[in-house]
Amino acid sequence: MLVARRLAGFQLGVCSVLLASVSIAGEYRDTGLGFSLQPPAFVPGTKPGMIQPVIFSASPSDGFAPNCNVQVQNADLSIQRYEELTNQQFKSAGWVVSERISTAVSGKPALRWHYSGALRGKEFEWVAVVIAVPKRFYLMTCTALKEHFAENAAVFDNSLASFKVP
Repeated sequence: MLVARRLAGFQLGVCSVLLASVSIAGEYRDTGLGFSLQPPAFVPGTKPGMIQPVIFSASPSDGFAPNCNVQVQNADLSIQRYEELTNQQFKSAGWVVSERISTAVSGKPALRWHYSGALRGKEFEWVAVVIAVPKRFYLMTCTALKEHFAENAAVFDNSLASFKVP
């Protein structure tokens, strides 16, 4: 028990030091649910890789919670090559793209996909926007079970329309 308390104290101390050493970008405020917080400032660095700094989930229905998430992916690729690789992933998974739109977001090249397919024995639909900046991609993906996608589509579209990068 004493070891567990010391370990917990150590972990808390390490977390406090790490949080104190990171510059915080802003505050998240949810007036509808009545709370705000200072999100952790996880930094993606410069090496190839990905972080997922935020996930917003609704109440689960039929074993899955509709959600939207944002990933920051470091990759030194053109948006055309990114699309090729993404299409290969869709094909490998057996997913079907029903809509693909080339656009711009925040004055930067972007793509929007609407796709569907099976994952872990359930049928899903996704809508996603990827924004390309030099050596980095910002990807926002919204997901729901296929039978619940239509009831979430407006919420997803509003959120995706608000997605911006500096």
